[in-house]
Amino acid sequence: MSGTRVAVHVPYDADVDFGRAVAGYLMTDGLDVFAVRTFRFGLGAPNVRFFHASDRAVAERVARVLTAYGLAAEARDFTHYRPPPEPGLIEVWIAPPPRFGR
Repeated sequence: MSGTRVAVHVPYDADVDFGRAVAGYLMTDGLDVFAVRTFRFGLGAPNVRFFHASDRAVAERVARVLTAYGLAAEARDFTHYRPPPEPGLIEVWIAPPPRFGR
């Protein structure tokens, strides 16, 4: 999708293959994944964040792709976030399931 950029965020202690796999799932579906990043805090439910109402449909698509791969995630509205990033940015925040890759 033209203008859409996806950043995947995984826990710092996750297997590196997990982040690559998530990015691969999304790229296979035609999405532009520009970064796989790590975070160092607890994560509740996996989520796909969008910051502009015009990006909602893409965020919902990303959530469906992840769910199809067994990584249930839901789109979350972050349009209240200030300052907002540029339109087109979608963030995936996800942790590996307990038995990923085993």
